[in-house]
Amino acid sequence: MEKLESRSLAEQAADNIEQLIIENRWTPGEKLPNEMDMVEKLGVGRGTVREAIKILESRNVVEIRRGKGTFVCDNIGKVGDPLGFRFASDKKKLAEDLSDFRAMLEPQIAEIAAQKATDKDIEELQRLCSEVEHMIINGENYSERDVEFHTKIASVTGNSVVEQIIPLIAQGVSIYVDLTNHELAGTAVITHQKVVDAIRNHDSDAAYEAMKAHMKENRENLELLKKKKYQFFIIILLIQVKV
Repeated sequence: MEKLESRSLAEQAADNIEQLIIENRWTPGEKLPNEMDMVEKLGVGRGTVREAIKILESRNVVEIRRGKGTFVCDNIGKVGDPLGFRFASDKKKLAEDLSDFRAMLEPQIAEIAAQKATDKDIEELQRLCSEVEHMIINGENYSERDVEFHTKIASVTGNSVVEQIIPLIAQGVSIYVDLTNHELAGTAVITHQKVVDAIRNHDSDAAYEAMKAHMKENRENLELLKKKKYQFFIIILLIQVKV
């Protein structure tokens, strides 16, 4: 490991610690060398090592366990809200943008999943699809299970880049379900099953078209919801004028 120069020493130290994790194949949950060992490996002071660890903690690469040491994170480098969607002020606009984003990607993802799905994958997809249907019929909150369904399809591709964007897809699903208040849930049952059937038959074209139809339906439902709320607003306004 080369001595560190210029830039922020702490940032360079953080980069080099990441490289150590990769080179040594330290796995999630594995403890990093102690502070003095890091000082020797990196050729920097203890203060710089501490700052580097804080940087890595913010990147979700390591976690500090008080009294125990520093460990590689379970979901290394991954965060649940990578683009800060929780802080978006206009959730409706965000839902529309995410819906469009999903429409660009998920049909292709379903197409690849149809090519690569194993019997076990198909069994898991059918289970999730059936659970979503059961929860919708019983008026239960199905958002989390719906996220699992779409996440599973993405993971079946085996593409590491696709797996990195799963949080974005999941965020899009949950925001859509929350915004529509489950009012338009019934249509999801049919389209979900069509996607699963196509993947089961390893029919890439059918999987692409089924997911494309599902995404189109989601977008139309958002527009319908917007129209219904606008009409409700006009009715309230007219009532107030009459009063």
